[in-house]
Amino acid sequence: MEDRPIDAPLSALQAAYIRMENALIRMERRVRNLEASNERLSKEVKKLKAAAVGKV
Repeated sequence: MEDRPIDAPLSALQAAYIRMENALIRMERRVRNLEASNERLSKEVKKLKAAAVGKV
């Protein structure tokens, strides 16, 4: 059996946890950006619908 530090598996788990945590942070940021874009687009659609109704 090869010699390696006892905490090597723990540090590998910690590294995986940090990567997952960072991925989660990126996804949350992406969701917030998409929600903001959706809100802007919804307002624009309402304006366009109102303008279209006014021209009919």
